[in-house]
Amino acid sequence: MTWNVVKGPRKVAVITNIPTPYRQKQWEYYSTIRNLSITVFYCGKSEKGRFWDVQPASGVREVFLRGFSYRKWHFNPSIFLLPFQKFDLFLVGGHGFPTVMIAIALLKLFNKNWAMMIDGIVPTRLKTEKWYLSAIQRFFTKGADAYFVNGTAAKRWLKQFGIADEKIFNQYLTVDVSYFTENEKTSKERRILTRNRYDINENAVVVLYVGRLVWHKVSGI
Repeated sequence: MTWNVVKGPRKVAVITNIPTPYRQKQWEYYSTIRNLSITVFYCGKSEKGRFWDVQPASGVREVFLRGFSYRKWHFNPSIFLLPFQKFDLFLVGGHGFPTVMIAIALLKLFNKNWAMMIDGIVPTRLKTEKWYLSAIQRFFTKGADAYFVNGTAAKRWLKQFGIADEKIFNQYLTVDVSYFTENEKTSKERRILTRNRYDINENAVVVLYVGRLVWHKVSGI
């Protein structure tokens, strides 16, 4: 789904955990939609294993909520007031920590317009949660006006809670493509310099991995 214009001024509040490099371009793309203003509320500056140096996003307002964090758990008392501010839509990142759980409960209670963003779901974890965990997930998941997910596993996860297909949209996360486009012009020179730096033979096969080697990304396999 691509928007070029929103009829009439619209204010969107995004509630998410921390600044991330893969979300920054998403906010900046949304900011190009005419008549749309976006404020991103962060619950913390970093999490365990996620100490990224992310520059401020252009075109959006970014606010760090006061509170405290432990590992990936965030509690920001000011979240109790946020749903009563004048926003047309609240976009909530998941439901995995106290701040967003409180936000979702208040948005549902006062019948606000809200949508949910869901990152990757491990396929093997589908329908394997204990019944009481599934009940909690069902409560905090159902009721949104729309859902933005990554991939088919997240869509299947939502459908087990009875979410209709027409409410589920694929979100397209990206990186700064221009950075790689520009550096591709000097890729041959960079290849030679890198091999010389690490004393790699010219004919050796090199495998490059880009990502975070953390247990929770493979524990479901």
